[in-house]
Amino acid sequence: MLRSNDLTRLVFASLAALLVLSAASPALSASDADTDAHRLVGLLEYVGADYRMAVEDGEVISDFEYNEMHVLVSDAKELLAGQAKQPETLETHLQELSKLIEQKAPVPDVEKVAQRAKLATVDAFDIVLAPDHAPRFERGKKLYQQNCVSCHGESGRADGPAAEGMEPPVADFTNADRRSALSPYRVYNTVRFGIDGTPMNAYDNLNAREKWDLAFYTMALGHGARDNPHSPTAVTLPEGFQPTLDMLAKRSDDALVASLKKAGMTGDAATNAITQLRTETVYTLDPAGADTDQKGGDERILTALNHLDKAEAAWRDGRGNDARRQVLAAYLDGFEMAEPRLRSLDSGLVREVEEAIFGLRTALKKGNDDAVEKHLADARESMAEARTLLSEDSSAWAAGFASAIIILREGVEIVLLVTLLLGLLTRLNRLEAKKYVHGGWIAAMAAGGVTWYLAQTLIEISGASREVIEGVVGLLAAAVLFSVSYWFMQSLHGKEFLDFIKEKLEERATAGQMMAVGGLSFLAVYREAFETVLFYQALFANTGGSTSGIFVGGAIGLMILAVIAYFILNASKKLPMKQFFAVSGVLLFGLCIMLTGSGLHAFVEAGYLPMISVPFVTIKWLGVHSNLIPLIGQGVLLLAGLVWAGYSLSEPTDT
Repeated sequence: MLRSNDLTRLVFASLAALLVLSAASPALSASDADTDAHRLVGLLEYVGADYRMAVEDGEVISDFEYNEMHVLVSDAKELLAGQAKQPETLETHLQELSKLIEQKAPVPDVEKVAQRAKLATVDAFDIVLAPDHAPRFERGKKLYQQNCVSCHGESGRADGPAAEGMEPPVADFTNADRRSALSPYRVYNTVRFGIDGTPMNAYDNLNAREKWDLAFYTMALGHGARDNPHSPTAVTLPEGFQPTLDMLAKRSDDALVASLKKAGMTGDAATNAITQLRTETVYTLDPAGADTDQKGGDERILTALNHLDKAEAAWRDGRGNDARRQVLAAYLDGFEMAEPRLRSLDSGLVREVEEAIFGLRTALKKGNDDAVEKHLADARESMAEARTLLSEDSSAWAAGFASAIIILREGVEIVLLVTLLLGLLTRLNRLEAKKYVHGGWIAAMAAGGVTWYLAQTLIEISGASREVIEGVVGLLAAAVLFSVSYWFMQSLHGKEFLDFIKEKLEERATAGQMMAVGGLSFLAVYREAFETVLFYQALFANTGGSTSGIFVGGAIGLMILAVIAYFILNASKKLPMKQFFAVSGVLLFGLCIMLTGSGLHAFVEAGYLPMISVPFVTIKWLGVHSNLIPLIGQGVLLLAGLVWAGYSLSEPTDT
C-alpha cells in the first residue's frame, strides 16, 4: 500500500524535476548547439564581408583586420569541433578558407569560399536566417537610440561621443563600402553575440524580435532613413524581382544589387532600388513577402504561412528534416497561438487546419510527394480562410469570447483538483492545512506571471519548448494524481479506512505531508497557468483595440469557475465520508488519465514522439487525441484502473 510518506517523496521528487526543467528551459528554446551554429554563420559572414579590408592585391593593408581573419576562422573551426554533427563538406570549406587567407588570396576567392561554408552551415544545422515578422521601424529607432548612439552616432556615422579613439574604429553604417557587405542577419548576429576583443558587447537584454528590429533599422539608417521609414523613392522594381522578408534579411546590399542586375536593372537605378528596399519595402512585408497593407489578419497565421513556405522550399530541395521542422514550427509557433480566438469563431476550421498540418507531417515522414502536395495546399487554404475570418472579426465580443474560452478550458481542471483537495481537508477537520493547498495554487499563478515576463523579455519560449514543458509538468502531475487516487480508493476498505480517518482526525499528519498536498496543487495549477499566459500573450498581441473584451471575457470565465467551485465544495460536504472518497478517487483518476493524454500528445506535437494517427474522436479539453501513443498511455492507465476496481469490489470489507 502507498503510504503518505511515499506520496510526500513523490511530490517533492516531481517538484525537483520541475525545477531542473525550468532551469533548462532556455536551453530548450535555444540550445547550445543551435546558438553555436548561428555564431558559426556569423563568423563566416564576417570573414566574407571584411576580408576586403585586410588584403588588397595580395598585400596586407591592415594588420589588425588580417590577424582578425585568422582568429575568426580559428574560432569557426573550434565551434565546428564542438558540434555533435560535423559535416565533412563544411570542414573542407573551413580548411580551404584558412589556406586562402594564409596565402593572401584575391578577395573574390575568399568571399566565394566563405559563402559556400556559410551555406553548408545553414543546410547542415537547419538554421533560419530571417524573422517571422515584419520589422517595426519606430521600435528599432528607439532601441538604436538607447543602445547604439553613444558610439555610432545619431545618423550612424560613427561620430558618437564614445567613438573617439576607439580601437578598432567604430563601424560607419553610412560608408557605402562598409554597408555594401552588411545584411540585417549579420547585424542581428552582432547584436546577439557581440564581437570579441572590441567594445561591441552582446545585448542579452533584448529579445529576438527587438534584435531584428534594431538590425533592420541599422540598415535603414545606413541609407539615410533616420526618421521616416517610408520616404518615397519611386523606384519600379523589375518584374523578375520579388522581394521577400527572408531575402532582405539574409542578403547584403551587394547581393541584392547582383539580383537586381540579373533581373534587368542597371546603373543608378539598382542603387536607388536598394535604398527603397531597406528604408521602405521591408517595413511593408509580411513573412511570406506580401504587402501587409493589402492583407489583414492574425500575425500568428502569417508566421504559420511563412513556415509553410520555408517547408515547401526545403522539401523541393530534398531537405526533408528541415521541411518537417518548418511544418512543426508552423503549427506550434504560429497557428496554435491563434487557435483559442479562432476556435471561438469556427471550431470546425480549427480541426481542418490541424488535420492538414498533421497529414503534412506524416506525408513528409513517409516521403509521399503526392500527399505532401495535397496536405500543403489544404493547410494553406484553411489557414488563408482562418486569416480572413480573424481579420474580419476583430470585435470586442469575439476577443471576449476567446478570453472566456481560454479561462474555462484551462481552469476547469484547476478548480476540480483544488476543490477536491480543500473538500478532503474539510472532511478530515484539518482546516488549518488548507493554507498549503492555497499556497500551492497561489505560487503556481505567481510562477505563471513570471513565465509571462520571461516570455516577453528575457527568453524566447518556442512552440516546441512550450510543448515539452507542458508535457513534462503534465506527466509529473499525472504520476502524483495516480498515486493519490490509488491511495483514496485503497483507503475504502473497512478497517484500513477507519484507521485512516482516525489517524487524520487525531491530527497526526505531518507538515511535510501537508506540503506534499500543496506541491500537488502547485504542479497541476502551474501546467494550466503556463499555457494560459502564453495563450493570453498571443491574444493581446493579435486583437488590436479589443483589449476591453479580453478583460470582460476573462472576468466572466472566472465567475463561471467560481460557481463550479462552489457547487463542488457544497456537494463534497453532503456526501457521506466513504462515498466522498470514492467519488474523489474516481475524479482524480480521471484527471490523471486526462493529463497523461495531454502530456504524451505534447511530446508528439513537439516532434519527440512519432505521430501515428488513428480513427478516433478528439476531445482536447479531456486530453483525448486521435493519436496512437497518447491513446495507448491512457488505455494502459484505464485498464489498470478497471483491474484495480474489479479487485477492490471483489474483496470483502472489514468493519
